[in-house]
Amino acid sequence: MTEKTGENLRAIIRLIPPARALKKELSKMVQMELADGIGEMALRNFKGLLESVTKLVDDPYPATLSPELPESAEDKQKVAAVLLALSQLIAYLEGQAGIAGRDEEAKVTGGDHVVLTFNAPLGVGFEKMAKGFAKAFGGEKGLKFAEMFREAFKGEKKEEKSKEE
Repeated sequence: MTEKTGENLRAIIRLIPPARALKKELSKMVQMELADGIGEMALRNFKGLLESVTKLVDDPYPATLSPELPESAEDKQKVAAVLLALSQLIAYLEGQAGIAGRDEEAKVTGGDHVVLTFNAPLGVGFEKMAKGFAKAFGGEKGLKFAEMFREAFKGEKKEEKSKEE
């Protein structure tokens, strides 16, 4: 992979919400049996996401996720192939962003703002997350953000201990 600059990492993180949204909406369509007529749109959207990812990384893996379907494929088959590939793409993006395996949700709130919500027990891996933030945001800003993150959770741990007593 190319060197993960702060801007490159932010671009990777910004691709996670649209990938998740596409997966969520396509899953709903399949559940409601409304996949007819959306196969080409699903493929087009996925290929656009995939193209964005391949521009950010020097890794051949994302290119292997492009669905290869026969021309006779029905919409349901196209949507199923996209859903399978989306799951893998989301896992890849989360891994590249350093947020894989923590049941987290990332969403873009506009401009350069990215909100990450981590659903993990307090006290588990906060230092690792703080270091990840420092690296992701880079430079002085990254270090300040990591320190604010540490301080915020130190306060929550103290509050929980006092409630228990």
